Amino acid sequence: MINNEKNRLRKMRKIIHVTDREDSTSFIKSLLEKEGFKVLTVCTGKECLELLEKEDIDLVLLDIIMPDMTGWEVFKKIKEMKKETKVAFLSMIDVSKERKEILFKEGIADYITNSFDEEELIKRVKRIVL
Repeated sequence: MINNEKNRLRKMRKIIHVTDREDSTSFIKSLLEKEGFKVLTVCTGKECLELLEKEDIDLVLLDIIMPDMTGWEVFKKIKEMKKETKVAFLSMIDVSKERKEILFKEGIADYITNSFDEEELIKRVKRIVL
């Protein structure tokens, strides 16, 4: 019964993956949808913010470098508009331990570098949204 309940809850969870890197978009989407998450993908910070206005989102997986604004800027805007939305950075850029500590104090749910393995990403996403 508990596993069925977790599966049902996972299927209801919506994630926005924000990146302009097409190679990671389909991989991340496929990986998380196999776990029962609904994954919406957008390429810009502006598209992410517009989608957040329309949809109830459980998690934003946010890249740092995007064409229109940085992930840091998008994170700040998300905090201003929807404080209950969880945000995790998913980026090729690693940051210092000190910077991560600041981000966690500011409300980031996680900071994941693109060097993750599949199981690690799934585990970390589940930890955030379930």
